[in-house]
Amino acid sequence: MKRKNMSIIGCLLTAAMTAAVPQHYIDVHAGAGVGSWGYTLDGGTTQIGNTYSAGTGYTWFFLPTVGLQTGLQVTRISSYAVLTKLLEYGPLTDYQDEQYVHRVAFSNWREKEEAWFLQVPVGLRFAYFANENSQAGLHAAVGVSLTIPMHANAHTTGTVTHTGWYESWQIEFHDLPGRFMTESMDQRSDTKSRLLSVNAMMYAELGTTIRLGQRTQMLITAYAQYGLNDFSSVKRSDRTPLGFANAANGYTFMSEYKGLFGTDKIGVLTPWTAGLKLALSVRAGRTDEQKKQLLLKLATEFPDVLPCPPEEKGSEE
Repeated sequence: MKRKNMSIIGCLLTAAMTAAVPQHYIDVHAGAGVGSWGYTLDGGTTQIGNTYSAGTGYTWFFLPTVGLQTGLQVTRISSYAVLTKLLEYGPLTDYQDEQYVHRVAFSNWREKEEAWFLQVPVGLRFAYFANENSQAGLHAAVGVSLTIPMHANAHTTGTVTHTGWYESWQIEFHDLPGRFMTESMDQRSDTKSRLLSVNAMMYAELGTTIRLGQRTQMLITAYAQYGLNDFSSVKRSDRTPLGFANAANGYTFMSEYKGLFGTDKIGVLTPWTAGLKLALSVRAGRTDEQKKQLLLKLATEFPDVLPCPPEEKGSEE
């Protein structure tokens, strides 16, 4: 091969390796962690629950280390509410015109509130490798997810006991058929209508990128999400008092219980999640080796395509 061809090939390869060529990545990912609906409970406490997510994404790296990111993801958020405070309603008047206070006490009562969301993230993805031969680098991402509820429910366990306190007699009545009874709260209530149809959550990721090949990378990251708006569709002025019913004995007090969402016992819903995510990211298009082979072929067939420095006299072998 002529030295001129070798010089052109070297010039072409050097230009290709140093140019900032946009890259496209497609990934699939799954994550697991903890989360909460992020509200305070008047008369009880809240506990965090498990969260899961899975989806696919697309990133366009318009710079070697920065890219635009979007995708589609399904996320499950859950947490628990535990009522412990004795509730009192009244004074009320019974069928004999006697005044009493209706009391509701809780035993092992807990409500699990969960929802499945469809999320569309839009943000920036960052990738950094120390050099071309590095097998591991840094990964980060930040942005906002459009969050749409697909299904939600509240599952309660435990019991509530209804009693009547008669101040004039200094007596508390309980276990009276048709009036003051203990009811089981093992039920599931649909609360889908109590969530806004469109929500927004901020997300952030930080972790490592491991090269598995010329095309494939594995991402191991910690992630977090936080609600940017109140997820509840119930206005503060429209929230109802917390009520229970003993339907088995024909007794109903206040409204039938349909979950805590939308009652006056909770504040705004600003859910959050945090955990670990594993992703497999594949670069679309030709690999570096395929590009080199193509450039070698082009340089051999068209040796005068690049304006490389002229050869010195006698440079041909």
